[in-house]
Amino acid sequence: MKRYAARGLGTLLFLCAALAALTVSALAAEQPPCDGSHGEGWTALTLDYLANNSYTLPMGNYYLAEDIDHGKQIEIDSKTINLCLNGHYYESTTDDGIFRVGTGGVLNICDCKGGGKIWTTEYQNPVLLHDGGACNLYGGTLQSTRSAMVIGDSKDRGVAGGTFTMYGGTVQSTASSNYQGIKVNTNLTDTAVYIYGGTISTGSGAVTLKGSPSISGGTADIYLNGATIVPEGTLSGSVSVKMETPGVFTGADKSSYLTNFTSADPDYIVQ
Repeated sequence: MKRYAARGLGTLLFLCAALAALTVSALAAEQPPCDGSHGEGWTALTLDYLANNSYTLPMGNYYLAEDIDHGKQIEIDSKTINLCLNGHYYESTTDDGIFRVGTGGVLNICDCKGGGKIWTTEYQNPVLLHDGGACNLYGGTLQSTRSAMVIGDSKDRGVAGGTFTMYGGTVQSTASSNYQGIKVNTNLTDTAVYIYGGTISTGSGAVTLKGSPSISGGTADIYLNGATIVPEGTLSGSVSVKMETPGVFTGADKSSYLTNFTSADPDYIVQ
């Protein structure tokens, strides 16, 4: 009999996979904003363009025309930005989010050529959502040596977080421990993560759940391939999980949270 831990409602959510990536089966996803043509209505994004515009992006459609590496932060508030990585990389050494998406802001990321990524080899987060910002990932990779997708500033605890929806692509933390592919900070309101496809990976091999965020997608809220689930504190709601291999809850206090989890496979139970 297989034991399953379920998807995590957690205000502090660490969505990661094991050394093998955590992969979520895709549902019918919305169409990405780019069809690969980059014709009328699309702007070539270069380092010169950013410098000439004081590292701000007006509302619109952009595609990377070259690899970009700089030390600035891009703020996205009260506008929608469609960004096609176009097979290139975007790197920055700025702290607390290379792209920061706040109130009324939406960042849609796709990659029509493949191999594109927003990344850092230092200690930055490719995307940080705060105060109700939203990000939709259709393709490309968000990669960091820390957490790749972060919802909520540590200095903004108690305010609205944001919404991350993943239709494809990869969210990856290369850290060996303590960091996540997707991290949702504590004490946030209006916060949700929806996973409909793509790959989430990290080196820590654990999904840590705390509180009650919203995550959904596929036939299970979280699909695990060799990872473990680590509940912290009090959980609320009911979440569903599916595992590639049998798993079991451990710990003396497991009875306090066991009822919050259900198995997505009717042949198995949470135990």
